[in-house]
This record gives sequence, C-alpha cells and structure tokens, in this order.
Amino acid sequence: MKLVVSLLVHEQEEVIFDQIRNFKCFVPDVSILLHISSELHRRAPGITQRLSAESGVIVNPVSLETLWADGSQAEAHIANIRYIIGSGMKIDGCIFHASNDLFVREGVIDYLKGQNAACTQREIKKISKWYWSQHVNRDKSLHFLASKLGTKPVWSEIEGSFYSTEVLAHVLKVLDDYSGTLMEKGLRRLPSFIRRRRRIRNAFKGVFYPREETLFPTLAKPFIEKRVGPYCLLKLDTNDPVTITDVDRMREGKFDSTSTVPRKFFVLKRINRQLNDPVRCYIRNIVELNSKKS
Repeated sequence: MKLVVSLLVHEQEEVIFDQIRNFKCFVPDVSILLHISSELHRRAPGITQRLSAESGVIVNPVSLETLWADGSQAEAHIANIRYIIGSGMKIDGCIFHASNDLFVREGVIDYLKGQNAACTQREIKKISKWYWSQHVNRDKSLHFLASKLGTKPVWSEIEGSFYSTEVLAHVLKVLDDYSGTLMEKGLRRLPSFIRRRRRIRNAFKGVFYPREETLFPTLAKPFIEKRVGPYCLLKLDTNDPVTITDVDRMREGKFDSTSTVPRKFFVLKRINRQLNDPVRCYIRNIVELNSKKS
C-alpha cells in the first residue's frame, strides 16, 4: 500500500525535518507532500529547495497564508489534494497530518489496508458542548453541498485521517462543481491581520472556523464503504499534555479500541514544536534506534 502525507508546515525549519524523519521511520516508502505557508516562505528564503532535496519529499508550488481556525487550513489541504489528483501520483490514498503530531508506533499501513477511509462520522448535533457547532450551522456552503449529496454535515479530526485516492477524486469533483458564493470567496481572500480579528470571525462564523474538520468527512461520506477510526490521539488540553508515558502506552497498544468501527492509535498530538522538547527527544531516540536496527 502506497501512501502520501498531506502536511501543512509553518514553523521552525529544523522541526519540519525532524517530523519528516519521523514519518519515514514509521511509514516506510511514504511520500510527503508539503504545503509551506507563505509566511514561512518569507521568513525562510530557499526553504523549498532545502526541503525538496529530501528523498520522498514534494513541495506543493501553491502557497497560501494559513492561520488557526479560519478555514485556510482546509484550503491548503485542498490544494494538496488537487496536486495529488492532478499529478496522477501512483498512490492508494492520502493521510493527513499537522505540524505538531508525531508517529510513535509502526503498523499504520496494515491498519489502513482494505479501507476507503479512516475518519469519524459524528453528527454535529450529537457532539455535546462543541464550540464550533454554531459555526458549522451557519456554513451555508457546507449545508448546500451536504444536501446535494443527500447527507448531513459530520465531524472528524483531520489529524490521523485517511481517504483513498478514489474517495478524494469524488470529493474534489464535488468541490469543483460548486464555486461558492462571491461573499465567501472575498472573505477568504482577506489579509491575515483582518482574519485574525475576533470581531470579523464572530461576524462570519460560517466562514471562519476549522472547516477541514467538517468539509472532508461530510463530502467523503457518500463514497465510503469501509472505514476505521482516525489513528491520532489528540491531547489538546494544556492541563493534560502529552507525556513520555503516553508514548510508551501507545506503543503497547493500550489506547486501541475494538468498537463497532475499529480504532488503533499510532500518532500523538500535541507535541511541542521545539527540537529539545523532552517528549520529542524521546520519540526521536526511538527513531534513531530503529534506524540503527535497519
């Protein structure tokens, strides 16, 4: 099974290389498709050449300005999907990652074999106390596309999700058949310093939110026949950070679930984007030991 990673990067260059080595260790023969934020391009001239020189790494020539929770990350992943489909890459599917997650365990290829997707399909109204529900409810474009496909908006984390190439081709066709409203297009092109303003985000909740968490699972839903759960464990509470104990427990399979939709965990988030972070160093040591064995 041949996979490509869709990864959005906007942080320290050395941390990006650290993550690339991590992916190569735990997902053999994986291709890594990077979307480099335009802001990182400005801060680090020549970064495209340095990253492209890495074996198995592809840099998307499209570069958008990506921010947290404003819909731009969905646009950047869509740019990567367009690259995958348009270039005719010979792959079975795409796995989606963030710049602050890391693999800690082998076996994800076997976990995904025979599946159309690795995602959840949680109905928005059934996610209790989810802050972004009000934003999803005001996303007219998403609701239009969902109704066109005969489904309802659903949620899934983007990290550790997977969609087959066939499913992604269907998703891209749906997006290409719908150009969106002029107002929505204009809002998405606003400069980042305006998009960051809380007043703007509150005024246009249906546009500015982490849309990648609803757009992909919703549009993919009608085309998925067999799926498993996403394989990334999210620890987003700053009062409960990722620990070395979490790494060891995941490697032992302690987080795995045998529910109706099976779920195994191979990736941890949130890992600090600091090269000398203790948890990152611990995982890096595992990578180095595995490299010596091979």
